[in-house]
Parts: sequence; C-alpha cells; structure tokens
Amino acid sequence: VVIGSGLAGLSAANQLVRDYEIPVFILDKNSSMGGNSIKASSGINGAHTATQEQLKVQDTPELFFNDTKKSAKEKGSEALMEKLAQDSHLAIEWLQKDFDIKLDLLAQLGGHSVARTHRSSGKLPPGFEIVSKLSGNLKTLAEEKPDLVKIQLSSKVVDVKLNDQNEVEGVEYVDKEDN
Repeated sequence: VVIGSGLAGLSAANQLVRDYEIPVFILDKNSSMGGNSIKASSGINGAHTATQEQLKVQDTPELFFNDTKKSAKEKGSEALMEKLAQDSHLAIEWLQKDFDIKLDLLAQLGGHSVARTHRSSGKLPPGFEIVSKLSGNLKTLAEEKPDLVKIQLSSKVVDVKLNDQNEVEGVEYVDKEDN
C-alpha cells in the first residue's frame, strides 16, 4: 500500500512495480494524482549530476550538504541532509534514464552556492512534467496489469493497523461514498 501520489508515492510505486514486480495499491485523498508535487515550479535539486557536468558546473555532495545545513540554520536531521546530498544525483539520473525526462537546465536558487536546481527545457513546469510521467506510467500499468497496480483516488486513510511487533497489517480508508 502506497499512501499518497505525490513525488515520493509515485516514485515508490514505480520502483516497486518496475524493478521488483511487487503489486501496489495506491491510495490518495485527492481526486487526481500528484499531491503538492504537481505544483512544483522551480525544479528538483541534485549535486554532481550529468547535467551539471555537461554544463561545467562544479558541485559536490559535500557542498550540497553544507548549503542545506546552513539554510536549515543548523536544525533538522543531519542524516537526512547527508542522504539527500549524497544520493540526489541518483534521483535525477533515474528520472532522466527511466522516464526520459530531460532535466537539462540548471538554476541557482536561494541557499545554493552553485546551480543545482534541475528542470527541463520544455514548456511544462517541472513538478507537472515529473508527476505526469510517473503517474502516466502507473496508469498504463494499471490498465495492462490490473493485478499489479490498483489506484484508488478520493480516499482518505483513517487508520493504519499495527500488529504486536509494530508492523503494518492493514490500512483503513474511506472513499468518496464513505465506504
């Protein structure tokens, strides 16, 4: 069960289905897929990417980490900031290679010491472009292999059922008809 169809949910669902053929059931409270990610208009950040290399932008995961830590004013999880800084290039590469999303332009936005915000040279806003590709892939798979992908929109999760070992056993939700 994947709760939410923003960038995180769509990424998880696509990886589970495409890479491991694990069936997914996607629940989203909204009537359409994308969450807030579909509204993203700046781009997606990544350090030490192929796009940066092509455009001769000198960046490192260490520099990204330091920029992130500084803009967080020394608050937040250093482990998560480190994970973001070290692995962000993998996310950019995955979107480029597996979904043919260009992400061929760079911008230097607030808090960054170099250009690392990626977007495509087309006319679509980056969030809309990325969400459209990822959700489109899942919708196609749902039609081709309904046993592998199920999408339930307009459904609000009301409880997550845990067993004695604190492992998820189930999810309770209500759809727009209160079922």
